Amino acid sequence: EAYARPAIMLCIDGDQAHGSARSVEGVSVHEALEACTDLLTSHGGHAMAAGLRLSASNIDAFRERFIEHVSALLPAEHLSHPIDIDAIAQLSDLTPRLADDLARLAPFGKANPSPMFAARGLSLAQPAQRMGSEGKHLTMTVRQNGTMMRAVGFGLGDLAETLPGGAVIDAAFRLEASTWQGRKRIELHVVDVRSVGSAIADHLR
Repeated sequence: EAYARPAIMLCIDGDQAHGSARSVEGVSVHEALEACTDLLTSHGGHAMAAGLRLSASNIDAFRERFIEHVSALLPAEHLSHPIDIDAIAQLSDLTPRLADDLARLAPFGKANPSPMFAARGLSLAQPAQRMGSEGKHLTMTVRQNGTMMRAVGFGLGDLAETLPGGAVIDAAFRLEASTWQGRKRIELHVVDVRSVGSAIADHLR
């Protein structure tokens, strides 16, 4: 997920190694292992996940062959995390009723992903902050045309220092509803953020 490319984790036990592989869209890890079958003791799986076993002495040759095969299928410019946006939304569109309607589409998973929204021109009411015991996550208060909402980004804590108060951003997110003290509230679960300027600069233009 961090590098948008297939990955293999191996455990070496004596003169043998075994482990598992996970892939990304566009690369069948099963086919990639098939291209290395003469270097493997055994393997099995499908396009997105597989298991394998090989002699520890073959690891370097296997690594080179596997990377060569995958690189031919996955050019460097494709090493990214494309986000499929289902709809562009205004914050004022994001109501508890909409959240209830979306919940009827569950259960969500790979074959039925949760709807993804994007909103443009959100301004930060205050500087973004890290949250969580290790500061790995991001919390923001965003506003648009008089509507204000909380937004959180799990695993996006490193962005906090780049998002001062007044910054204007575009954001991709999923809509989540929670109940607190008997009241339902809506928040944005952000998966990506793009800074587009500042509220002051936009006003001057």
